Amino acid sequence: MKKLLLLLMFVTPVFAQQQEMQVFEISRPMKCAKTEDIMNFISENFGETMSWVGKDENNSSYLSIYKNKDTGTWSLIQYDSKVGCFLGSGSQGTPI
Repeated sequence: MKKLLLLLMFVTPVFAQQQEMQVFEISRPMKCAKTEDIMNFISENFGETMSWVGKDENNSSYLSIYKNKDTGTWSLIQYDSKVGCFLGSGSQGTPI
C-alpha cells in the first residue's frame, strides 16, 4: 500500500499540470508560381503524380502530396485556383 501511495504522489502532479500548447508562427522563403505551372513542373522534372489531396480547414486552399513510386521522391504543395507553393520536398519517406 505504501508503494501505491508513493507512486500516486509522483504521478498525480504530472496529470494536474497539463498546460496549453503555445502556438507561434514562423516565416521561411517559399517557391510559388501559378498552380498549373507548379503541377506541370513536378510531373515533368520529378515524374511525380498526386497521391493524396486534402482541403485546409477554411476550405480556401488544398494540400497535395506528389510522389514518384520508382525513385521515392515526393513534394508537398499548397495551392488554390491561382497560386501554388512548395511546402517541402525530398527523396526519402516512409509510409505509415
